[in-house]
Amino acid sequence: MVCVGLTVAFVAYLCASVCAKDAVKIPLKRSGSRAMQNVVKRDISRFAPRPELATVPVANDAINYLANVTVGTQTFYLLVDTGSANTWVGANKTYIPGPASINTGQYVEVTYGSGYFNGTEYFDTVIFGGLTVHNQSIGVSSYEEGYGYQGLDGILGVGAIIQTNGTVNGTELVPTVMDNLYAQGVIEEEVLGVYFAPLSRNSTLEINGELTIGGVDDRRYIGNITYVPTWKSGDHVSSWGLNVDSIVDTGTTNIYIPESAYTPFLNVSGGTYDYNVHLSKFAAKPTGNFAFSIGGTLFELTPDQYLVPQDEYSVWNIPDDGNYYSFISTAGPTYFFIGQKFLENYYAVFDTTNVRIGLAPATHSS
Repeated sequence: MVCVGLTVAFVAYLCASVCAKDAVKIPLKRSGSRAMQNVVKRDISRFAPRPELATVPVANDAINYLANVTVGTQTFYLLVDTGSANTWVGANKTYIPGPASINTGQYVEVTYGSGYFNGTEYFDTVIFGGLTVHNQSIGVSSYEEGYGYQGLDGILGVGAIIQTNGTVNGTELVPTVMDNLYAQGVIEEEVLGVYFAPLSRNSTLEINGELTIGGVDDRRYIGNITYVPTWKSGDHVSSWGLNVDSIVDTGTTNIYIPESAYTPFLNVSGGTYDYNVHLSKFAAKPTGNFAFSIGGTLFELTPDQYLVPQDEYSVWNIPDDGNYYSFISTAGPTYFFIGQKFLENYYAVFDTTNVRIGLAPATHSS
């Protein structure tokens, strides 16, 4: 995770050409559906020759964004997670050591709040988006527990290295795949561009997202990117967060705001909190935009962007009772979690080299 400072605003009625040079893209696929109650529990519990850029497609299954990643001689479907930093495999598909595999014999355990995994740390070759990382430290799961691993083979942790502290016995910090791509000269800058998009109507699985490794894709956003500094701990970024305890996290599904902002949001928009699905509920469709300010720039979501599409109610196990439900909820008195439902409308840049995070409207949001 990386954190950033932000100010909340309720706007309107809530307050009345080319990809970067040599970029490699990774398509993203969104993974399978879950009851919204479980999604909310999982989300809250998280609060991890010439150099080139790569683009990696990712798949969207309504809850997660998944990328095909080759580890050794096998390909795994891994959750793309800026909220954690360990990469591991073996949740559903058994890891088979190959010619480049080195078993370190070291015990690894990572806790995600609602669940955890433990196993053995290996070194192996990792390939994604056509980029190769040699001698990448990866966890091989012997046991995982908790919500969130169904349909996943593991996690591609692209968060801050400090989050690996204490996860592997006998090792202080575990360099991430991004750290090693940069250290091995594969990319010029340790920068990750993230492009997500909402599902098409009546769809539950699409390859509609993209990671840009080593830079940004100018085709994926509109206007200028607003950059703000992120938290640091010593010489390391501590999380993808802003200075109001807000966390920008690709592994969190919804948007969670502090109670001090959430209560006025409900009051002004005519909503209530539904304790069964753990989301905001409205008898009438809200007409005002929701927004917050980051780095002096206002980032807005329209009702169509922050409400759960009614054709997805069955996907999320939400009752079709004539009410409207929102992806905006609360995680308690302090934290802001800026998750996938915000990032499906705004392009995000996680810039470790310059210790900052950037946001701009996604091209499809105009």
